[in-house]
Amino acid sequence: MTRRTMMQNAVKGLAVIVAGLWASVARADDAAPLTEITLYTAHNPPHSMRDAATGEYRGIGHDIVTELLRRAGVSYDIVQMPIERALAAVDEDPAACFFIMNHTPERADRFAWVKPISTGGWGVFKLKGSPITVTSVDDLKQYLIVTRNQVAVTSYVDSIGIESVKVDTTAKMLELLFVGRAQLLIYGTRDTPRLVAASGHEPLELALQLTHTEIGMGCNPAMSTDLIARLNEINAGLDDVREAAYARY
Repeated sequence: MTRRTMMQNAVKGLAVIVAGLWASVARADDAAPLTEITLYTAHNPPHSMRDAATGEYRGIGHDIVTELLRRAGVSYDIVQMPIERALAAVDEDPAACFFIMNHTPERADRFAWVKPISTGGWGVFKLKGSPITVTSVDDLKQYLIVTRNQVAVTSYVDSIGIESVKVDTTAKMLELLFVGRAQLLIYGTRDTPRLVAASGHEPLELALQLTHTEIGMGCNPAMSTDLIARLNEINAGLDDVREAAYARY
C-alpha cells in the first residue's frame, strides 16, 4: 500500500467518525422531550408527608410541585426515603428530582433548580412576652436553645457555632420551649408559626431572623435545560397555588 493510499484511507476513516458524531448529535436533538420523572422526597411536615393509612402523599411542597408538573405535562412517581439517600439517588438518575429543600451554596451547582417553590429561612423564636432580646448570633450563646434534629437546620446551627438541644420531632421541640426547658427555639420562619398554631399553643415571637432562604426542587444536572426552564417559567405563575397550599396546612 502506497503512502498516498494510506493517507486517503485515513481521511475516509476520519470522515466516517465525524459523520457518526453528527448523527449522534442529530439523534439527541430529535429525542423526545422528557415526560416522566422520579420525584424523591423525605418525610418533612408540613411540606411532604405520606398518609400511613392510604399511602397518599400531601403537604405544601407536594401540592405545589405536583401542580407544577401537571401544568407542564410531566408525569411522575414519588419515592420517599431519608434525605441523604434521596439526594444520592438523584445524583445517579438524569430523570430525577428531589422536593423540597433549601437552596444553599453547597447544593447550588449539584442540582438543576426549579425555585422558589417556597421561601423562608431560619429564625430564633421566643415565648410571647419573654424579656429576652437578641440582636446577633453572639447573643444566642448565653441561652438554652432547642431545635429539630433535621439535616438542614442542625447543619446551619452547628455552622454558626451555637450549641443546641436537638430533638427528633417538632412536637418535642415546641414542648421543651413551652414547658421552660429551653429559652429559645431555632427553626423555619414560615413553618414555625404554622406548627405552633396546629399545636394549640399561643403564638411565638420572632426574636431574630437568621437567614432568608429560597426553597426549591433540585434535579439531576443532566436533565433537559429546556424542561428546567419550562418548569421555572410555570413556577413563576403559581402564586395562587402557593397561597392555597399554605392555607391548607
